[in-house]
Amino acid sequence: MQLRGFQEYHMDVRGRADIGYNFLIGGDGRIYEGRGWDKVGAHTYGLNRNSTGICLVGDFNKIHPTSQQVDSVFKLIELGVKLNKISPDYRVVGQRQVMDTDSPGKNLFALMTAWPHFGLKPSN
Repeated sequence: MQLRGFQEYHMDVRGRADIGYNFLIGGDGRIYEGRGWDKVGAHTYGLNRNSTGICLVGDFNKIHPTSQQVDSVFKLIELGVKLNKISPDYRVVGQRQVMDTDSPGKNLFALMTAWPHFGLKPSN
């Protein structure tokens, strides 16, 4: 299973206690809990305490995210705001904006730039 591979990579290669993302979203739009709402993620060094790491599963340099994945991102964020886990004035940023990485891939990043709350820089 691909999610198990993420977890093994984070634990065995990166030396983390568990998967670094708070949530992952599969191609079918199913949301998987990684660290969840109440544990600090290990996804973006320096910003983990003030962010929620949401990983869409796929290589978005090669493919485009599914509409189900995108819908689930918005539903998850909406839930986080309702639960007071995400600030109502949140910013959406791609990992590439704060680290030397291709993540989340050119196709997903291009889509994200048109999303409400997209930010050129993360808020600290």
